[in-house]
Amino acid sequence: MNCKNIEIYLDALMDNELSVEKSLEIIDHVDSCKDCKAKWELSEGIKSKLVHYTNSLKVPSDLKTTIYKKYGINKTPLYVKQSLIAASIMFLIGLGLLTSFYPLKQPTLMELHEKTKLQLITNDVGRVSNKFKINLKKQQLVKFENAGFEIQGATQIVKPFNKDINLVALKNNKGEKISICFLSGNYEMAGCQRVEMNGMTFFCGKNKDCHFAYWKQGGGTIALVGDGITSHEMLQLAMPIIQEV
Repeated sequence: MNCKNIEIYLDALMDNELSVEKSLEIIDHVDSCKDCKAKWELSEGIKSKLVHYTNSLKVPSDLKTTIYKKYGINKTPLYVKQSLIAASIMFLIGLGLLTSFYPLKQPTLMELHEKTKLQLITNDVGRVSNKFKINLKKQQLVKFENAGFEIQGATQIVKPFNKDINLVALKNNKGEKISICFLSGNYEMAGCQRVEMNGMTFFCGKNKDCHFAYWKQGGGTIALVGDGITSHEMLQLAMPIIQEV
C-alpha cells in the first residue's frame, strides 16, 4: 500500500471504521513511513484537542425540550426508532456495506497473537495499564518474569458496539512469545478443552504451533496465547492474575 492510499484510510482508522486486517496493514505502513507517521500524529493531535474542547462545553439541560417546543417537533416513539435502526442495519447488510465498516466476526486468539502490531513499545507495566485502562499490575507478572518473559508493549483494538480488545505482549530470550488478551465477557472459541482448576473453569486449545487458554474474570474474558509453551504452563505463570478473582 502506498502513501497516497494511506491518506485515504487515516481518518477511517482513527474513527475505528476499518477491519482488524486493514487496520493492521495501515499501522504497519505508518510505523515504517516517516511522512505518514507525521500526518497520523498531526491528525490524532487535532482530533484529541477537538474532543477535549467539545467535552468542556456545557449544554443547558433543557436545550432539547426548548428546541422541540420552538419548532413544534414531536418526539419519535422509541419503538419507531428501534424499527428504523433495524431496517437501516438490514439495508446495509443487504448492500454488503456494514461488514466493510465493522468486522462482525471476532478475531481468533491466534490472529491477535500473530498479526497484532504493538502501538506502545515499553516494558513498563504501569504505563501500559494507564494508557489502555487495563487492570494489570507488575506483581501479577512476577512468574512470567521468573520464567524469562519480559513485557514488550501493548495495543488496543477499538470495537464499535462492543468492548475494546487489549493485548499485552511478552517475549523471552529464546524468541518465544506470549500474548495476554483482555476481551469481552461473551468471547468464545470453538474446539476447546474444558479444564477445572482451583475452582475455576478454563478453556484450552491448540492451533498449529500456538497454544491458548482463556477464562472469565471481572465481567470480561482474559486469554493467554503462546508459541513454544503449553496452555497449562501459561496458566501456571498467570496464577497471580487469576488469583485476583
